[in-house]
Amino acid sequence: MAEDKKVVVCVEDEPEMIDLVKLILGRKGFELVGAVGGREGLKKVRGFLFSAGLNLQSDLEAGSLSSDFQQEFQNNEIPLSGDVTITPKEDGSGWYVNDNEKARTYVVEKGLETLDIFAPDLKPDLVLLDLMMPDMDGWEVYQKMKTDDDLKDIPVIVVTAKAQSIDKVLGLHIAKVEDYVTKPFGPQELLQAVNKVLGLDAS
Repeated sequence: MAEDKKVVVCVEDEPEMIDLVKLILGRKGFELVGAVGGREGLKKVRGFLFSAGLNLQSDLEAGSLSSDFQQEFQNNEIPLSGDVTITPKEDGSGWYVNDNEKARTYVVEKGLETLDIFAPDLKPDLVLLDLMMPDMDGWEVYQKMKTDDDLKDIPVIVVTAKAQSIDKVLGLHIAKVEDYVTKPFGPQELLQAVNKVLGLDAS
């Protein structure tokens, strides 16, 4: 395993399965980020950090970062430096918060009830994606990833209980999914798939 931890996002609708994957991959030095459901999964893949209240939007519109907004970052263990600039996104959907001292850019997007904060440079190395999820199924998550220039190169392993051969053909050959693991799976089977896709030594 390389010295830098590989970050894997597991998108699943069963928290118990996320815990199992975290146990298997954690023992081999991977950092696993769990996401329950497709909508949360897509946010985590995009580098989601935390949500803040809409009441802080006026600070961003004014082009300043108030002490309340700075405290939100601090509460989530992301302290900002004193040199911060705010610029609106061209499409009007939010703002870029540039921490100039740390050379890091955060994206703040307006939601219906919250402001969602992302760090685009914290995207994962790999996504483990369940297909059968109630809020947004795995194929929809996959399609959204592959049409997003920032996400399209992140490899995806489909993990699903649907073992019909037509699904495997669809996933691997038509949609160009990197690999496919069928539940129930053993630890070694999952590790082999992850190592193969990431090009890592399986030892």
